[in-house]
Amino acid sequence: KVVFVAASADWRTRRQGPKLQPAVEGVWAEQQGPYSDIWDLGCSIFRDAAVCGIGHIKTWSDCDAGEVVNDRTYPWELLVDPEDAKYGRPSNLFQVSDTTQARLIGLFPEHKEAILQARSETDPLDAYLGPNTRVMPTSDHKVVKSLRVYEWWSLPQSKNKPGRHVMALGETLLIDEEWKASTFPFASLRWSREFAGWHGRNLIDDVSPIDDEMNDLLARVVRTVRLTGMARTYKHVDDTSADESNDDAVTVRFEGSV
Repeated sequence: KVVFVAASADWRTRRQGPKLQPAVEGVWAEQQGPYSDIWDLGCSIFRDAAVCGIGHIKTWSDCDAGEVVNDRTYPWELLVDPEDAKYGRPSNLFQVSDTTQARLIGLFPEHKEAILQARSETDPLDAYLGPNTRVMPTSDHKVVKSLRVYEWWSLPQSKNKPGRHVMALGETLLIDEEWKASTFPFASLRWSREFAGWHGRNLIDDVSPIDDEMNDLLARVVRTVRLTGMARTYKHVDDTSADESNDDAVTVRFEGSV
């Protein structure tokens, strides 16, 4: 739930706060791309953080549609300079993503010719997802053309020196503008923070030692039960009745007397 805190602001701002809260909640309740609402999107971001260590929601404004857009961003699409991000607060952030040609033309109609002439990259960014996510079996049969887009944000260094926001498709600059915000347009969730750096540590790294030990213990228990937990029926060798044997019991023949 979003809450606007304006206790120390002027009277006019304090009156605007309660009015903005339902407006933002209304935007969050709308469908967010393939997700039913912002909370459904947040569940996927939580899963990204658990599996990859960090998850991202990218927020941007679609001026033509007149709406605020919240997109899920795959963790491997965002890149930072290790030296710049050593203390967890990078001043530069890069995004490398694949976008359909039709979507780019819709967003940047003034660059239609350059977008139509752009060539697709050969190495897929979504190789991490595995073969089960691909609908088309070969690269010769595709419904859309995917293009590689590079985006860069540089935060302001001071009040008098704004940052920069650039988006490029090959050698074509789609966006080149000042960036005055003090943060990047991403809301990031980490499962747990690394000792140093910007990325996070995932749940799998945290629980894998315990999981390995539990698997080893379970294998030993199963092996012990199979060796010592089987019921045994002892029959004399002269007994002519049929033996009854299954996975949980066995018949043992003996000689002599008991």
